[in-house]
Amino acid sequence: MAVQRDLYTLFSQDGAPDYRIEQEFSRLEGVVSDLRFWPDLCDDFIDFGSLSIRKLLSLFLATLFLRNPARKGSMIEFRQELLELLDQAPRDRHGIPAVESIVLGDREVPFDKDGWRAMKALSEDELHQQFIHSIRPQVGALAQGLMKKRWSMLFVDEPLFVTSTDPVFVIDPDLQPSQLLGKGAKVICPISSRRMLCLDDLDEPGDQYYPLDDTKAVGLYTYFTWVNTTGFMISPRPMPIVLQEMLEFMDDEKCRYEQDNPGNEEAEYPSSRGNGHFGIRLKCSATAYGKSHVTSGPLVLPAQEKQKIGRNASCPCGSGEKYKRCCGR
Repeated sequence: MAVQRDLYTLFSQDGAPDYRIEQEFSRLEGVVSDLRFWPDLCDDFIDFGSLSIRKLLSLFLATLFLRNPARKGSMIEFRQELLELLDQAPRDRHGIPAVESIVLGDREVPFDKDGWRAMKALSEDELHQQFIHSIRPQVGALAQGLMKKRWSMLFVDEPLFVTSTDPVFVIDPDLQPSQLLGKGAKVICPISSRRMLCLDDLDEPGDQYYPLDDTKAVGLYTYFTWVNTTGFMISPRPMPIVLQEMLEFMDDEKCRYEQDNPGNEEAEYPSSRGNGHFGIRLKCSATAYGKSHVTSGPLVLPAQEKQKIGRNASCPCGSGEKYKRCCGR
């Protein structure tokens, strides 16, 4: 769905457009939408065990996900959070963050001082160019990860499923909607109003089609689509009916949650969104100037040490702030 002209077009310094990435996307969409393939995918029963079909769909899903403008927003938010953490980190004698490495989940990368300077200096246009350049290198790795998952398809006889401007996402309360390759992540993508593609890591037979006869279960997937979209939903049915099904599902879930959690006046049905931040951690150098005995930066305390620190105590990172306002956040 087009949301902006020339969204993936690169421009040279003299303003000349480079349409190569736009053309690559167009070619991929042409292959997937071929009349010998797409109609069968939307309404028939194809063989997901076919390596060629799985490769094509993995590449398509990875591209569909990474080219979504919402990824650009996530990239900008990630950059902002990282820069804010680095601004809080102790400095060396040259005024540069005394950081050894940046930790994100189970990945740890060395801190690049030149990269930090360049990242701080990026203009809005340069950020957009960076977003476009970042798509292609990530597609292959994401597609390979999706290939390894267990594939299945939910189907209904009537056109009941909805899609949205964010069609590929994770349904897991402990993961961000964008963590498609997170541990145990279940990825869904509405293929049509009758087909819902599901990718997960369950140790069960794959390449299966499962009928979905319960209207309330359809409401569940409508809810997942609604809560994970930043734009709008699309349905061949009247939207009031679609929303009513979703509300009925939400009411049932809330009642079930309240029954399982008696006495909890603020009971809420679970959301499929993650915890709302990227969980970036910094490992800082022990030779920072202006901070005494600094051995670790924000958010890098071992779990057992962290439990012993009072919320109102001074933060051990040496920032001078209370623990609750610094590494304990």
